[in-house]
Amino acid sequence: MQGKSPNSLRFDHTPDQMQEITDEAMKKSDDVLDAIVAVPKDERTWANSILPMAQDESEFSTLENNITFYHYVSMDKELRDKSIAVEEKMDAWSIKQGMRLDVYQALSAYREVAKANGEWDKLTPEQHRYVNKCILDKERNGLGLPEEQREAVAAVKKEIADLERKAS
Repeated sequence: MQGKSPNSLRFDHTPDQMQEITDEAMKKSDDVLDAIVAVPKDERTWANSILPMAQDESEFSTLENNITFYHYVSMDKELRDKSIAVEEKMDAWSIKQGMRLDVYQALSAYREVAKANGEWDKLTPEQHRYVNKCILDKERNGLGLPEEQREAVAAVKKEIADLERKAS
């Protein structure tokens, strides 16, 4: 999205651009989460453990909505088909990302460290809610369960995503 805000909506993509944007966005998000996970537990802060994830989620969501919008409104069959294909790819990737145990452990470690070192008391109520909701979302994805049950949850989530896409 050369030179534009990541929150700028565009409707002039080619199918190749849609694929490229999707691949780049997923790679960037993977890199952000990998960097968060790499932070040693005792060095976790809002700035290195939570803020990068929140910013990336915002940017990725906008890109995802922009790219998948073609599926619903484009008059060009090739664009609609590519939009469906990248949506399927993003859904599978999102399920995988949502099931990352290392990210869940990093978020939980941040909350623990922040409470122990006093940073938690300096956060706003909105920041508390964000951290708690992120952890709760991971737990609702089954990350507090044994591996076999986590895999079953992931399979159900994939099936739900496939059914939602087919119904739309």
